[in-house]
Amino acid sequence: MTGPESSVPGGKSVQDLSEDDKVRLGIYHTLDHEFVRRQLQHDCLCGKVRIRQDRAIADAILGTRVLDVGSGYGTLTRALRQRGLQVTALEPHKETRDLARDWFGVDSSADDVYSVSLEPGSVDTVIFRESVEHLDMELALARLAGLAVKRVLIFQSNLNWMLKLTRGWLGHEEFNPKPRLYYE
Repeated sequence: MTGPESSVPGGKSVQDLSEDDKVRLGIYHTLDHEFVRRQLQHDCLCGKVRIRQDRAIADAILGTRVLDVGSGYGTLTRALRQRGLQVTALEPHKETRDLARDWFGVDSSADDVYSVSLEPGSVDTVIFRESVEHLDMELALARLAGLAVKRVLIFQSNLNWMLKLTRGWLGHEEFNPKPRLYYE
């Protein structure tokens, strides 16, 4: 990636893409939502793993004001709000945002990290959970640079080579895959 202005093939900015372009490029994924919903249940392995991840992420937060970038179905946002944290959930994909509200009672902003209106000092911790490969991280971090954030947490299972290999075999492609060292 050479910078925010040339982050998409053809030199288009990620901010200027249509919903269809975002699906085509792997920024948004078309999913079997009912399958995902079953995976999020507390009694299955994925649900149990997610709950442990939620706790680990919550324990790493500094402050009380959290920005959950790419909040998806809202499970982390809900868990953090139940802990008394003030969470701004960003989920620009309408279908996923609607399911978060319907399934878990989580309202998310339609804004993305590139355009959300936040004041400097209004966020203590920013969380990127399973979202970095859907983003132009240079543009996202440039946007967040002036917020005086205390901590940025990246939780990305796609950086695990076995999961990456399996997802690739299944045809799951990411928009902006980078190696783990890039994020470190």
